[in-house]
Amino acid sequence: FFKSECNSTMTTLHALLVGINAYPIQNHVLKGCLNDLQLLHDYLEYYCRSLGIQFRPLVLEDNKARREDIIQAFKHFEAARAEDCCLFQFSGHGARVRAPAEFQEPDHHIESLVCWDSRLPDGRDLLDKELSYLIWEAAQRTKLPFVSIMDCCHSGDMRTAEQVKKDTQL
Repeated sequence: FFKSECNSTMTTLHALLVGINAYPIQNHVLKGCLNDLQLLHDYLEYYCRSLGIQFRPLVLEDNKARREDIIQAFKHFEAARAEDCCLFQFSGHGARVRAPAEFQEPDHHIESLVCWDSRLPDGRDLLDKELSYLIWEAAQRTKLPFVSIMDCCHSGDMRTAEQVKKDTQL
């Protein structure tokens, strides 16, 4: 896939793989994200080895996937050269909330990744606009496409501020 999609001259695949099962609030815990991350990691490792491509993964799991950890981990892509491919994968909760009027979103919503610490006091999601900037910045280093895989859920059951506050006090 990457060899044909990215370019036949790709020498290195730089991958940032993020998976969160053990969110700190009990009713946010997921079960399959780390398994999905490991399966993708193993597949990419095998695939790269079979094609003679160097595989440079950086893996963030559970409490190592705080918002600031994910943002800082994008520095992993600074080593990418023009002939390399970059991949970001996130497996965890996603969210969708009404956008402030200043954002001028056509659908009036903002999507986000729910980081490990997003629902803790003073926590914040990684907004789609922030993620777009991080990807854009990393993509400037290569001539090849930046690949992102989002394995996120949002059921539409957004929690109110009162519910979040109650859950974080447990």
